[in-house]
Amino acid sequence: MRRRDYGKQNARLVVIFPVEANAIADFDQDSKPLLALADPGQEVRRRYATLMADHLVQDQDVMLFVMDENGGIYICLVGREPDPGAQDEILSWLQFIGIQCPE
Repeated sequence: MRRRDYGKQNARLVVIFPVEANAIADFDQDSKPLLALADPGQEVRRRYATLMADHLVQDQDVMLFVMDENGGIYICLVGREPDPGAQDEILSWLQFIGIQCPE
């Protein structure tokens, strides 16, 4: 992961795992800009999935949203596994958001 690049964009990465909180208790919460959250009932996942057309997201898919500081969604990447090549695209979107809202 390119933490420094995300840090330069003042971005925060939030990873939501479908597990109980104790399963991620040892997750390095100090590894800025990464924050891990537990979603054992997948309530958060279902809410975000409703933002997508039904045929675009399957139960086993990973969803990756790029959002601004106000929660506005700019893009959602969907796939079976996280795509390592997506980091360049994510960083491009973050730069674009920074240009739109430099404050």
